[in-house]
Amino acid sequence: MSVLAPLALAALLLPLSGLAFLNHDAIAFGVRVSDERVGGSSPAAAKALLLRRARAYAQREFTFTVGGEEFRITTAATGLTLDGEETWKQAFAVGRGGNIFANIKEQLRAALFGMRLRFAAKIDDRTFETFFEAHLETHENRARDASLGWNEEKGVFETVTERDGTVIDTSKLKYDLLHAGSAFRTPTIAVLTVHDEPSIRTSDVEPLVPKANEILENAPVAITYPPEKTVRSKIEKAQLK
Repeated sequence: MSVLAPLALAALLLPLSGLAFLNHDAIAFGVRVSDERVGGSSPAAAKALLLRRARAYAQREFTFTVGGEEFRITTAATGLTLDGEETWKQAFAVGRGGNIFANIKEQLRAALFGMRLRFAAKIDDRTFETFFEAHLETHENRARDASLGWNEEKGVFETVTERDGTVIDTSKLKYDLLHAGSAFRTPTIAVLTVHDEPSIRTSDVEPLVPKANEILENAPVAITYPPEKTVRSKIEKAQLK
């Protein structure tokens, strides 16, 4: 019995070991990238396929909706790109990252149940900024901070009140682009706007108004603004009398 047990174990592990090395130079059976079957393919074939698909995806178009408007633009113009090189490497790594038993288990799971991977996707920030400025920036109404304003008629400083605004949530937009790209989809994306709150409120500025006007009143020089209006100091006013 002591001799038969090791032989039985060896007989069980032999085909499993064979499976682990069956795809030694190929991607594990059952692996897909999005809807592309790459399992069983050589690295070179998988790489060529995924690079070709990534180039084709760059010419597909997203539809964006924002502020009641709709427009279409290619994925490449948004700055989104699919990395076919990185993707095929991730596919080839299935069943190769651990010890022999872990590798056998992962390759068996992929072969029996399938394993769907996503495309590696990334966004070029400079291209995204160009896309944003050309198509989305006009849909923003940024907040305005409260500030000191010059009243030309009265010749004094006054408070300019703050204004709340709305801006586009660029983090959410980038997430939606990456999520769609990694799934090799080009859905309609609703651009989300969020509240933009001013950082300086009227209550922060109001205490400064009398101080600013006091400094202006006691200034030893004349301040002319605009050219036809002159605000003179107390000293000058006294000299003019």
